[in-house]
Amino acid sequence: MADAAKRMADLAKIDSTRALYRKFLPRAAAPRNRDLLIQVAGHIPAKAHRENQVFHTYGVGLVASGRGDYRAGKGGLRSVEPGCMFTVYPGTFFDYGPPPGATWDEYYFSPAGPGVKRWIAYGWLPVDGSVHAQRNFPFLRDLFRELFQTLSSAGRDAPDRAVCIAERLLVEMYHGRTAFEERVCAPSIHDVLACCRHRFAEDLDFEALARAHAISYSTLRHRLREITGLAPAEYLTSLRCIEARRLLAETELAIKEIAQRVGIPDPYSFSRVFKRTEGQSPLQFRERLRPWTLPRAKLAWPRAAPGAQYATGAGRVLVDRARVRH
Repeated sequence: MADAAKRMADLAKIDSTRALYRKFLPRAAAPRNRDLLIQVAGHIPAKAHRENQVFHTYGVGLVASGRGDYRAGKGGLRSVEPGCMFTVYPGTFFDYGPPPGATWDEYYFSPAGPGVKRWIAYGWLPVDGSVHAQRNFPFLRDLFRELFQTLSSAGRDAPDRAVCIAERLLVEMYHGRTAFEERVCAPSIHDVLACCRHRFAEDLDFEALARAHAISYSTLRHRLREITGLAPAEYLTSLRCIEARRLLAETELAIKEIAQRVGIPDPYSFSRVFKRTEGQSPLQFRERLRPWTLPRAKLAWPRAAPGAQYATGAGRVLVDRARVRH
């Protein structure tokens, strides 16, 4: 009898503690009708350029290091610096990321549910193709890490806590915007970059390309170096080597055929250019990747960087070690 009475007293104490916890817990942390869910949060330490990407969900990104550009739909190509926040959303396509051959360090999360419309209405989640520099980046980075750890915990309260952290992130970023002057690349420069990305296998004449887009060659060279950090010829070589890396990793094509496909018909010249750029010969590059190569259909994130981590609403932590495409 005494033991039973003691157990009843202990249960009553636990119930009172839980009631006190519910009383002082912010209502936003445990909504009765959940209209928001954080689907995934993660950190990509070496993200590459994305082109013509279409999204069916919303996403918020914060660039920790590296530089690049961002373009939503047919809007202007906007400069992205370390500490900048940007979003992706359904209904249009996106070109964003660092210059070809470079990477940037990015934290991100993806919300879902009817409550996202409220965030948009408040202006916390911009859907106008804008980029915003943030005043207090270290604090925001810590919040992203806390969000990642919360989703990784798989606790019963993790989904509610994740929504609270994500909402605080958006509020802090909304009120922490600096007077960052977005640089919009001239359409002609963007057109030249797009032309290079699609015609890198051709013997491009940059002076003729500049005239075709109504700009001088000196302007083209200056703006290209400002955006990519490379001279015109170096930029073209980097694009060719990026495609060569992809073909070496994903196909069994001979070196001679790969050289022709990327616009360097002579395989010996191709090997010299590739080794000068990558620090190893094409054959060495392929052999180094061989133990890591996976069938393309089995890759969960085929363009993710090696070592990128993701935390999902189900509490799973996934590490993509694929070295095929990044």
